[in-house]
Amino acid sequence: MEAAKIGTIIIIESLKDNETKTGSNLYNDVICRYLEYHGNKKKIKHELHIINSKSDFFILLKEIIQNYKSYPSGILLHFEMHGASDKSGLVLSNDSHITWKELQVPFIELNVILDNELYISMATCFGRFLHEAIEFRKKAPFRAFISASKEVSPVQISQSFEAIFEKLAETCDLLMSYCFVMNNEKIFFYHDSREVWKLAIAKTFYDLDNDKEAKAEFDKGIKEDWEKLSKEKKLIPFESMNFEYIKQLVRNNLILETKSNFYFGTAAL
Repeated sequence: MEAAKIGTIIIIESLKDNETKTGSNLYNDVICRYLEYHGNKKKIKHELHIINSKSDFFILLKEIIQNYKSYPSGILLHFEMHGASDKSGLVLSNDSHITWKELQVPFIELNVILDNELYISMATCFGRFLHEAIEFRKKAPFRAFISASKEVSPVQISQSFEAIFEKLAETCDLLMSYCFVMNNEKIFFYHDSREVWKLAIAKTFYDLDNDKEAKAEFDKGIKEDWEKLSKEKKLIPFESMNFEYIKQLVRNNLILETKSNFYFGTAAL
């Protein structure tokens, strides 16, 4: 089991006034108390941010990015807010909506400057669908994330993450803490960015082999790229090439190019 060392915990809460403040409770009753108990208060920096709107959310992320050097390596962003019922993103306390795709840009920016040591945990319904917005031709937006694939209750959220963060305060290792708590009951799942890349590659190649439109578009792109290069270099005519061989070379190149987007920093070790 590889390490997922955490040096900073940042709790971001956005819940309505009449709702149980699970993020604040987690921070005050578990994180602060257990870090002090285990003597890891200085080892793990911790913050609680309560926000209400979409603009507040992105301003906070921008501040974290700008001040990243002040945070010990291995940043864990933990979200205590609602997941949209249509599985499209997050819903904040003022009912504003943030799509999974909108999260990509700041997450990628932060993960790159952290050298692939950004971790995400989502105490939200349908958080797993974050990975469906990931573009594997871009850099990974996180090193790993914890999320649920279905609707979860406040009780399930509190019980699961209180136990995970209690163990994290002791070990400073997110993966170890997750495995210790979620050994039998799988409500929340740990997704490694490399696993996401493998799934994306597998889906891409499956579509190329089984979807006529995707296959035709891929084949067309190869021919257009070859003809474009032919104008710059002296290449043999495209029609004289072994097309199946060329396609395999393109696939192999796609693997090499996109793999570097997810296997970098700590993930490349």
